[in-house]
Amino acid sequence: MVWSDKGMSGESAVVRFWEARVGEGQLDAAVTWVHRNVVQPSLSRGAVSAEMFVADEDRASGNPARVVVLSRWSGVSDPHEPEPDGVCVVRAHGWDFRTTEGS
Repeated sequence: MVWSDKGMSGESAVVRFWEARVGEGQLDAAVTWVHRNVVQPSLSRGAVSAEMFVADEDRASGNPARVVVLSRWSGVSDPHEPEPDGVCVVRAHGWDFRTTEGS
């Protein structure tokens, strides 16, 4: 799902990659939590758009469910980095990536 507040200008873009590990059986709650605590604040702080992705738990490999948000910023990001609640979101971290020349 993509949420957008405004269009991009010709400026260099920053894409914020934010990832959360989800508590067992908590994917639906985590999606709601991430939308409220990461997506909406990013848009209100100036992100051009925010896109959320989910990966289901893979019990065979022992990988928990995850939620990822990609937010696009014109120039510099101003992310909201909430503390995980420890229930539906048990760990989270983010990084800024920038476009390169020729992109």
